[in-house]
Amino acid sequence: MKFENYLEDLMLEAFDPREFNMMPAEKKVSVIVGRFNPWTRGHNSIIDEAKYPVVIGLVKSSKTSMDKERNPFDFELQKEIIERANDPRIVDVVKFSSANIPQIISDLRDMGYEPKQLLAGTDRAKAYQEQIDRYPPKINSDLKLKVLTRDEDASDVSGISATKVRNAIKNGDYNSVRNMMMNIDEELFEIMRREMIMLK
Repeated sequence: MKFENYLEDLMLEAFDPREFNMMPAEKKVSVIVGRFNPWTRGHNSIIDEAKYPVVIGLVKSSKTSMDKERNPFDFELQKEIIERANDPRIVDVVKFSSANIPQIISDLRDMGYEPKQLLAGTDRAKAYQEQIDRYPPKINSDLKLKVLTRDEDASDVSGISATKVRNAIKNGDYNSVRNMMMNIDEELFEIMRREMIMLK
């Protein structure tokens, strides 16, 4: 047995539904979970596929905190960037300690939200679907996964990635950043640039 499968079996045996909020909340939402460092026009286009008002969940784990190159911005700055998008479909921006589906469902219920739809890219779809097939029924949830595809080489918004934005920030390319993000002014650009410079 592979070590990864062994750990997975241990997790299954240790899973205790009583550790999670079993009571569905009233407000149905779609949830988008990721690092989004920073939020881009490409990320915002995902919302077009949402069936319900959207909650953005920023994963801020010990692992992501250590990877400053890919995760240079803290939660408060990320939240400000997303709120600047001024998209009325986004009802909240919250922080998760991991991308663990049962914990996400439980945390959202504690906040008054019932996640009915999870929007995710193909890179995370398999891992999410395995969790959704296994855990949500045990905690009284019928969460569904919506898988989204994108082409990083595309010339439209689907080709915009956080990596491209971070590289443009590093290079001091304000015009490119403004085109790839939403409602970004020079003041916020300089704040992001300073955060990136401090990593060197």
